Amino acid sequence: MKTMNWRGIMALMRKDLKDINRTKTAMFSMITLPLIMFIIAPIIILAVGYSMPDTDFEIAKYLQSSNIPDGVDGIPALIYIIFNAVYLPLFMIIPSMLGTITSSTSYCGEKEHRTLEGIMSTKLTSLELNIGKAIAAFIPAYVFSIATAFVYGLIIDIGGYRMFGRIIFPSSQWAMCIFISTPLITLFSILLMCFISQRARTVLTAQGLGMLVCLPICAFMSLAAIGNMTFKMQTLLIVTAFLIIADILGLIIVSYTTDSEEMLLKQ
Repeated sequence: MKTMNWRGIMALMRKDLKDINRTKTAMFSMITLPLIMFIIAPIIILAVGYSMPDTDFEIAKYLQSSNIPDGVDGIPALIYIIFNAVYLPLFMIIPSMLGTITSSTSYCGEKEHRTLEGIMSTKLTSLELNIGKAIAAFIPAYVFSIATAFVYGLIIDIGGYRMFGRIIFPSSQWAMCIFISTPLITLFSILLMCFISQRARTVLTAQGLGMLVCLPICAFMSLAAIGNMTFKMQTLLIVTAFLIIADILGLIIVSYTTDSEEMLLKQ
């Protein structure tokens, strides 16, 4: 059985990483949404929470069943559930979006720069080719996701300490999401984009198709969790199991359907 050509895979990965770093549009897109959703918005929510009168209201009685710490009620209880239950599934959209952006140039970028023939003429198999491109797209997407979660945690822990009287981030659900679910959903988005990028003619077309496919899936999971006002550990385990299966099948399907001749004809 032939061993994997990891030297060739790493060489391809380094080349693709340089291409991603040179794409200013991709870098700007990667920063914009996390900046608005997980940095600016939490600061505004905390500011509004501190400015509102500390009064009890009916919804707090329901929220007491959502793992809210003892002594946290009223407005702080509502903000706590926003930060720990609502934002958790919303966070899963970030790696999907970032993976879509970083991997949209995987094959379309080669077509636009007329370098596809050189890549296809290497001794890399379809599996090795897709692994190299997936790793290159995964690294910046996951790093940005981790950085987003880190800054978000600092904001709510430091800014919300007086409101909650304790550090609330990360919870066990957040830790599992960041270190297990996030890399899996990032890889799934990347593999899906590799499949799309092989068949699209331009990077913009690939990005548009990728967003149409990836984001509705993530939005459905987010809305389902928000509808229950909590994202329980059992839900995360189910999502994680689904993503593991999806990633394995995705890599097999993308590698099996990679057609070098067809891509060269569509340049």
